[in-house]
Amino acid sequence: MQVFEKENWLYMRCTSSHFTQGFFGAVILAGWLSSGSVEAQSDLSPVPEKPGGDLSPVPEYPMGSPVRPEIVLPPVKQEADAPLSAQVNIAVRHIQLSGGTIFSSGQLTQITAPYEGREITTDDLQRLRRELTLYYVNHGYINSGAVIPDQKVADGVVRIDLVEGSLVEIKVKGNTSLRDSYIRNRLVLHDGKPLHLPTLQEQIALLHQDRLIKRIDAHLVPGLRRGEAILEVTVEEQKPYAFGFSFNNRRSPSVGELRGEIWGSYLSVFGYGDAVTFRYGMTEGLNDVGVDYSLPLNGRGTRLGTSVSRSDSAIIEKPFDSIDISSETENVGIELSHPFWQRLDGYFRGSVRLDRRYSKTVFLQDEPYPSPGSENGKSTVAVLRLGQEWLSRRRARVLALRSRFSFGVDAFGATINRGDVPDGRFTAWLGQFQWVQRLSEKGSQLVARTDLQLANKSLLPLEQFGIGGASSVRGYRENLLVRDSGWVGSLEIRVPVAGRKLQVAAFYDVGGGKNVTGPSPKLRDISSVGLGVRWSPARYVYGQLYWGYALKDVDVDKDKSLQDSGFHFRLDVQI
Repeated sequence: MQVFEKENWLYMRCTSSHFTQGFFGAVILAGWLSSGSVEAQSDLSPVPEKPGGDLSPVPEYPMGSPVRPEIVLPPVKQEADAPLSAQVNIAVRHIQLSGGTIFSSGQLTQITAPYEGREITTDDLQRLRRELTLYYVNHGYINSGAVIPDQKVADGVVRIDLVEGSLVEIKVKGNTSLRDSYIRNRLVLHDGKPLHLPTLQEQIALLHQDRLIKRIDAHLVPGLRRGEAILEVTVEEQKPYAFGFSFNNRRSPSVGELRGEIWGSYLSVFGYGDAVTFRYGMTEGLNDVGVDYSLPLNGRGTRLGTSVSRSDSAIIEKPFDSIDISSETENVGIELSHPFWQRLDGYFRGSVRLDRRYSKTVFLQDEPYPSPGSENGKSTVAVLRLGQEWLSRRRARVLALRSRFSFGVDAFGATINRGDVPDGRFTAWLGQFQWVQRLSEKGSQLVARTDLQLANKSLLPLEQFGIGGASSVRGYRENLLVRDSGWVGSLEIRVPVAGRKLQVAAFYDVGGGKNVTGPSPKLRDISSVGLGVRWSPARYVYGQLYWGYALKDVDVDKDKSLQDSGFHFRLDVQI
């Protein structure tokens, strides 16, 4: 940090430390003329798009002590009733500060007090002005400061005006698919408020995390009036579209475990950061398709989203394939989400969602399949969901918590039954926790996670908790256990090899569950240990293979599927 004076300007130059992903450096230049004019410029250099790793905290900007060169002035004849600019010595009883809103009078009085109750020189007044200005600058208000207007000193009272600068305009260039308003709205949180550099830098860094932004340059330049600043933003966009495919064995063997999926997304349909995603997947006995669309409502992260999906399936596993069990499922949902707190190192987000889910199951071609709570093989739920999500990132640790309350309501044709029979009226809570801890500088990680669902009554199959499979308890088939209430826990160690493009892993998984009413099946919990390999040879290619050893025997034919033999794999490619 350097602070120096040149030709009646007070300059400050500092360079920020880079974010872990090298987001930007900053050079700040703030100047105040004795008459009070202001100039500020911040040059924020760009970096490549942020990968999916951890983010460092916002950098701090240490400040040094001001250095003022000697200025020799010729002697001036002082007149007792002359204006301030014509006086050399002034008897000061009180320093009156006007126009300040950021700091309390007590904070600034600590600076002005040594200059009160004595005779001071005009050099002393200029020193006081610089101290007040530096107090603003040191706290991040780079285009705010003190101005001493020319005045007649009456009764020993000297007035100093505090000019608190603002961001009056944001100029955007370089964008092609994104509208200017989308970028401005993400940075306009300073509108009408004093410009605070650390807050602005964080907003720019958060904007840089946007999937549509590849690179961003930002410069602060002075406006036309005292205390005004203009932000010039140059962006380089990511391509707004993406396509990919996935191949895995993450479906139940009853409908065919091998699944292929293709998907596509466009992240700026109308230029407002609105995103649409399409996906289609299939196994030997299952076809599913889904479309999602979300739209930002403001620059503070509030989004409105909707989703529609449908699947058609048939049981292909012997001996049940002989009775031709088939089903169709439809889901429609709308969601409103908002980040109540968002920083570079974490966020807290809330959401409200309304889902309507419908299922129809038949066998022997067109006979209603008798399942608990269904009406002629049909079941419908209308669910109001309240979600909360919290995430905290540190240099060597990531913590995430997710909570979701689901309330089944009697609406939109929901299935309603009497007594203890499952229906569309219920209350359930799902909690999820994940902890990722880096164990060494070479990239070794410890990953812990747990899921827990609690329900107040018997649930329709649409809302039950599945246990077993690649994202639950490995070493068992997908959804081996399906219960009203259940839990899953996992502990995994990952060690990088071959330059971190390849990781080997060892894990322990455990899970269990029970039904709220009625008898629960004899098998209530399962557990496993195993090994895995995670492979990422390029940015858009990812694969993993896990093998789990079931610690509790289950009566299945292990020759039927890879899952029953303990193997789970996944390959993702993005184009």
